[in-house]
Amino acid sequence: MKNLLFILLFTCTLHAQQKTWSIDTIIEYAVKNSQTIKNSELSLENRVQNSAIARSAYDLGISSTASSKTDGSSDSQSFRLNQPLPAGFEANVTGAHSQNGNSDTDNTDLALSISKQILGGGSLSSSLKSIRNAHTDELIGLNSLKRSKRDLVRDVMNSFYRLIRISKSLDISLRRLETSKKNLEMAIAREDPLDISSAKINVPRDEISVIAARVNLKNELDNLQVLMGLAPKEEFKVETNFEFSLAKPNSAEDMIYAQQNSEDFLNLELSRIKLDRELEDRDEKNSVDVSLFVRHNLENDTNENINLRGDEETTVGVNLNWTLGNRAEIAQLKIAKNNLRENGFDYKILYNQRLQSLRRLERALNELNKSIQVQIQEIKFNEEQLELYKDRWESGKMAILEYLRSQNRLEDSRIQLINLKTNYMETLQNYLFDTGMSYAPNLTIVKKDKLTNLDEISVYK
Repeated sequence: MKNLLFILLFTCTLHAQQKTWSIDTIIEYAVKNSQTIKNSELSLENRVQNSAIARSAYDLGISSTASSKTDGSSDSQSFRLNQPLPAGFEANVTGAHSQNGNSDTDNTDLALSISKQILGGGSLSSSLKSIRNAHTDELIGLNSLKRSKRDLVRDVMNSFYRLIRISKSLDISLRRLETSKKNLEMAIAREDPLDISSAKINVPRDEISVIAARVNLKNELDNLQVLMGLAPKEEFKVETNFEFSLAKPNSAEDMIYAQQNSEDFLNLELSRIKLDRELEDRDEKNSVDVSLFVRHNLENDTNENINLRGDEETTVGVNLNWTLGNRAEIAQLKIAKNNLRENGFDYKILYNQRLQSLRRLERALNELNKSIQVQIQEIKFNEEQLELYKDRWESGKMAILEYLRSQNRLEDSRIQLINLKTNYMETLQNYLFDTGMSYAPNLTIVKKDKLTNLDEISVYK
């Protein structure tokens, strides 16, 4: 039974090692298992916890104290309930009870108070700033997570295209090596020293190309596995079915889409919202701190029991606090204004750089498209020339050297076509990334309409 179990486990392990990965399964696995993505997810989780910390500023606070003299002559107890509220309100309930054993008396009092800051802060927006900023940071973290996933997908896709380029080039190099060996055999059969010498030169050169291509293939397979979150291993197979397709880029229209969907633009807008709040808060606090309070006290009417039917007292007051000159507040207000202006400049810089990048990539795509069409024609011409040189060499009208050159030109043109097509797809990936798009499945993007309900935040969530 143990042997059978071992065989089954070994078979399953071997099957897993020999699995052939498609690009879809590679992307799906990478998005779920990449350590880079997991770090971004942890960062987002920390931002969520920071929101909980910000909301805790309005949690109910309870404190109590009890004491007794060691000789038993007296003891006392007290408690305090504190409930901070939005818009600068604060409610407190305090109570105290003391008992004197020598005089056999009890003293009890209860106080209820409420205060409201009316200057130097105390507005609803100011009191909720930390909570709203924490919620905005969650959106920024979510955008950053989406960008990390798109960035990973772009890297995986570009690695996949490089893998195709190397794999197809290896196939051509192997075919070229096989052709060189056959040419050498044919030259030896014809016993022409010049043809034999020319054919011999091509064989080691083509063998070196095959060796280099195989090393490059293994290196790229390792790179792809690392991007997926896997430790590189030898048994790793990838389907290299390559479907080439042309796009129709429009940098002007795609730039509008980028502004609405690219995480860089979205996070700058979210940062501006935080800076607007900071400026409003600093402007509000650049004045005298004034708060009003009302306090009502209840006491017991005798010294023998606790009944709170004694004297009542209500106090109304005002607290004022002012630092002469307000130099710190004035400087902080200036900094808040500068930070808001800096955000505007950063947005313009990002816009200009992104538009420049899209226009450059659009030109590159159009150039590669034209080059691919020209390269297809070149391959056709090289195939026609090869047939002509083949007939001339087989009929003894020319030496093998020109025939070999025509073979090499044809294979070089085929490799160049592969390079152009994969370069096109890599460039397209970079273009899509800059616009905020992605090939990855199920990668939704936080759009600007998600920002409209930032004020609808539950304090006690």
